[in-house]
Amino acid sequence: MRICLKTLFFLLVCTVTAYGAENLSVVNLSAHARACVELLPSAPEMHQMLDVLEKEGVYAQRGGDELRVKFVTLQGVIEHVLVCGSAIGEIKRLEGVIHTPAPATPLCASVREIDMELLDRSMHGDVKKLLTVQSRAHLLRQYLQQGAKLTITYPQIGLAARTPEQRAVYNEMRARYPDNLIDHPLNAKALDDQMIGATYTFQSKQGKWFAFSIMSKQAIDPREDSEWAIWLGPIDHPAVRKRVVQVSNYFNSIGGPSINHG
Repeated sequence: MRICLKTLFFLLVCTVTAYGAENLSVVNLSAHARACVELLPSAPEMHQMLDVLEKEGVYAQRGGDELRVKFVTLQGVIEHVLVCGSAIGEIKRLEGVIHTPAPATPLCASVREIDMELLDRSMHGDVKKLLTVQSRAHLLRQYLQQGAKLTITYPQIGLAARTPEQRAVYNEMRARYPDNLIDHPLNAKALDDQMIGATYTFQSKQGKWFAFSIMSKQAIDPREDSEWAIWLGPIDHPAVRKRVVQVSNYFNSIGGPSINHG
């Protein structure tokens, strides 16, 4: 999913235009995401996922690492929508927590080239999977440039899974964004599989709280059979709230970061 500057500009214009004057809702959040995927070959699949999210608040599948591209692509699109919403003032408060076995892959990756050591060997020949890593490296830097808060939490032993070069990139990012990039290592030996992913909570300018969460696996740790899921909607939606409370309670129990319930 490598996107040229011209296309990125188009996506930004589409997203800003899509916001309009409507109050933020799951329907227009979905509309913004739809505008962003129009140029992607996977647009029909993304639309189908968004259809389910609008109706159910959650889209889930079980399978192997072949699911990575569709889930991480939609994750990147939603993160892009959140960055744009924050930039134009439709989102007045945005907080994210990336909860993974090792420091977040995109923040250990250079935006100039893909570090193959970040990836499991099975991904080395798959261009689509490789570019999900690089595209999110750009997106999370845009996120941080907006001043939004991002907490990176992982078992302390997970730091050893990153090479000295990768740790240097991560530490450079921490030094560049000391006020909004928070490093929160855990004493836990491992994360529960269902807790691997990321969770964002955000407040519209009208004061309504929303959440976006993903259950996934890191690129360095593909699985033959695992659960993948995305939640998106108002934080008081039953399915969305269940996920946010589940993640919040889990990290509270192991000394992790707090996650806003709205």
